[in-house]
Amino acid sequence: MSERREESEQEEREGRWTMEEFAFETGRTPEVHVTELLAARDGEMRQQEIITETGWSRSSVSRLLCGMEADGEVVRVRLGTENVVYLPGSIPELVRDFESVPVAHA
Repeated sequence: MSERREESEQEEREGRWTMEEFAFETGRTPEVHVTELLAARDGEMRQQEIITETGWSRSSVSRLLCGMEADGEVVRVRLGTENVVYLPGSIPELVRDFESVPVAHA
């Protein structure tokens, strides 16, 4: 069984929507939803907060953010053991001053 299918079945057992179900039920893409979550929090959230808020799996959120980052929709910064996700215009000056260190993608 594929990893993605196993994830989907686990989410169903736990009563969570998959990203596909979310898009179907709400008419909004996961990318739009994450952008709205970030905008509501001044353009900054820890990646774990996105996982908790959406109920989506860790790997699904990581893949989503990887694509959004490649498209220039978000910027992820590794701080210690966690990633902080920013909207491009919301990156604090202190963070911008550091040399960019890529986030390891799952």
